Amino acid sequence: MKISINLLLLATILSISNIVSSEPKTALEAIQELVSSEGKTTLEAIKESEQEYQEISDNRRDYLDTIELFSLNEDSLQGNYTLYEEVTDNRPVLDKAVKVYSGDAMLQQRTGMVVPCFVPKETWSKSYLGATFIIMKNKKICFDPKLSLYMASSYEPYQSAGSDFKAGIEVKEKKGKYKFGVNTRGITWVKKKAIEGEDFDSIVSFLSAPENFQRSIEYSGRSGSILSFIYSESINDFSRPASTREFSMDLDEGSEGGYKGVIFEVIEASNFEIVYKIKRQFQ
Repeated sequence: MKISINLLLLATILSISNIVSSEPKTALEAIQELVSSEGKTTLEAIKESEQEYQEISDNRRDYLDTIELFSLNEDSLQGNYTLYEEVTDNRPVLDKAVKVYSGDAMLQQRTGMVVPCFVPKETWSKSYLGATFIIMKNKKICFDPKLSLYMASSYEPYQSAGSDFKAGIEVKEKKGKYKFGVNTRGITWVKKKAIEGEDFDSIVSFLSAPENFQRSIEYSGRSGSILSFIYSESINDFSRPASTREFSMDLDEGSEGGYKGVIFEVIEASNFEIVYKIKRQFQ
């Protein structure tokens, strides 16, 4: 009975290890090869095969752990851009192995420009007449050339009960020292004599265009050899339902898939995550 159970286990192991093996074998063939060529008993052959599979599995897991996780929240810029020049940006870069989890975007195309930004190292705030003027720690503020102001995209610098006023941020520099203020038809300075590197960092970031057109492909999971995806388009971050489409690929027919001009190579996929390379961006 123990041999039968181990044979069933080995059959399962070999069916998985064949994915990464150039010479797939059945469980019986693997056992016979070890028994006939090396004089091992059946149990010894099973145990050795189990150990070999475990090594393959461990090495593959170690490899997958080194793959960078792609995220739209990481505002990395691809290529060399000039400040304020309108561009179409594609992420991630071609031929780089990355991974995402089910439900996350695998790639994105967006339009906009590269602008200068500041990232405060501490929260700066001031309260006045029932309102709070605030510039938050580790939240970037980026220059909008159309408004001639720095703007905070993830919070409101002016906070007052019953107000939905969207305030900008003024930044002034004199002799290497900066001051930051919240502009609400007048300027309330919340930080003065700030020094770059000590009080804040200077970076560049991608600012979406007013009529920002975005395209993306999201991974939605695996069932057997079928991988499922969702293609979507949006303008100004509002999805256009008529432009959302589901599509799939069959790994039994090959490791490359694509849609709307995009071509990607699947390296590894489960229902939970996918490791892939972009071979061609949106056309």
